[in-house]
Amino acid sequence: WQSDIKPIASLARHPKWPQEVGVHVLANNQRPFWHHQMLDAQRMPLQFNLIGNAKIIAHNADFDILWLLTATQRHGLSLPDNGVICTLKWARKSQEPHASLPALTKKYNIGHRNAHRALADAAATKELYFIYDNMKLAPRPLQKLEEFTGIADKIVSKYGEYVQS
Repeated sequence: WQSDIKPIASLARHPKWPQEVGVHVLANNQRPFWHHQMLDAQRMPLQFNLIGNAKIIAHNADFDILWLLTATQRHGLSLPDNGVICTLKWARKSQEPHASLPALTKKYNIGHRNAHRALADAAATKELYFIYDNMKLAPRPLQKLEEFTGIADKIVSKYGEYVQS
């Protein structure tokens, strides 16, 4: 358990972050990092306590948040609606010609040696958050969690056997 949660805790509690903001990026190669490794009924409440009232920040939140929501439904839990900030959407609103995480880390000279690994992507996303927050080219694309629940509900109804515990 500590090896799973410790890297996320170190990012979420980074001293430069405003108190209400945390980073939780899930992508890991072709499946989300938390999909099999961390989205179980025992660990999720502990992770939600770690998130507390922090915003969830992800690069491509439309993908990542659906995994969280379908997993919470699978285990009969609910994710705190603290808000979601997507750095992919922020990049697009800031008129970036290429908004992929690898393209942005290259443009802004952000170290990203283990691209497409959860911790490396989370660290890169954290840096992008600060870059866009400082540039102020576009407002933070803050979304409510409920904006994602309709899609998650459709996934659960269509693929109920997969998402049922």
